[in-house]
Order: sequence, then C-alpha cells, then structure tokens
Amino acid sequence: MAVKSQLPTRVVRFFGSTDYAHDALAHREATFVHVSKLNDPFDPYFALATDFGEDYSALLAHVEKRHPEDASWFRLAVTEDNWLSSVRDIREHMKTLSASTYVFSTNAVTKGLHPKDSLYMWGHYANGHRGVAIEFDPAEIARDLIAIHERETGQKLPLETVFAQVVYRHEVPRISREDFFRFFRDAKNGVPDEQTKLSKMYDVLNR
Repeated sequence: MAVKSQLPTRVVRFFGSTDYAHDALAHREATFVHVSKLNDPFDPYFALATDFGEDYSALLAHVEKRHPEDASWFRLAVTEDNWLSSVRDIREHMKTLSASTYVFSTNAVTKGLHPKDSLYMWGHYANGHRGVAIEFDPAEIARDLIAIHERETGQKLPLETVFAQVVYRHEVPRISREDFFRFFRDAKNGVPDEQTKLSKMYDVLNR
C-alpha cells in the first residue's frame, strides 16, 4: 500500500554540515538518503505490529467468541497455512521496503508556520544552530523524481506518493484481532481495500 499525501507548497531541508549544503547549492541537486542513515531510527517505521503476536489460534478464538455467526466462513477463508504465509509475506515485504527506501527528509511549511522560524528545528536538525536551511520547490522535486523513477523502472509513480507526511506517535499503533477480522469480512463483502480500517492503519505504520 502506498502512503498518499498532498503535495506541500514549500519544503525546507536542514543541513547539519555546511559543506553538504554548499554542495547542494553548487550542483543544484537534492540528495536522497537511505532510511538507515536517518537520525531517528523509528522514522519511517516498517513493521507488522499486532496486539496478539500474529497467533492464528488467538485470532480464530476471537472470531469464534465475538462473531460466532461468522466463524464458519472465516475458518474456510482464513486457514492457518494461509495466515502464516501472509504474515511471512508481509514481513518480507516490510524488510524489502526498508532495505530499498531512500528519502529526502524535509520540513513543510504548514498553517503559515515556516520551519526557518523554529528554534527547535535549527537546534535539532541544523547541528545546534550552526547549520544551513535551504528551501526547495516540492513540485520540481516531484517532477524530477517521477521522471527518474519512470526512466529506471519503466513504471509511473503517482504524484500523491512522492511526499508523505510523517506522523509521530508515542507508541506504535498495533493491529488488533478485531481489525483483522473486519478486514477479512470487508474483503468478503467487496469493500475496496483502500477504504478498510486496516489499510488506513497500515498506511500510518509505514509512513
């Protein structure tokens, strides 16, 4: 699932190293960094996080207790083998996503507040107020990134996936047994995937 976000009007990149900032200006380039090199190890957070340890028996027991009228079709539709295979696939997908993700970490101008006026931003992201802040045009970055992606992969990159808003939480929101049950029930009833609660929650987990 791709995380969708509106294109910001302006974004600012703080540089702790003035040499990196000068290099960006001299070459008129934006450098993308692998997620493992970010200063916040939890940003972005790629993981499958549940409140029941992905235990199939716990999931099935929940459905039998809370939704007995749905237990029959659930056992047939979501077998233990299929469940375990899905968990493995999700974990592998998250691992691949984390290993192949590069980002251009910026701060957006929101609600009239410009990052350059934030002492916290200067202190945290600009080497204790000794760095540099450069404002970039998000539309130009998006245009160039889409062109590079299409040239290298042969696939089009949707504009709304180029920038993603980071959502900070004190705790990682965990997917419950009820969330999974409702997801499978919605799929059975033909509810579009992007409208399900599980899809929306997973978008938040992987921003």
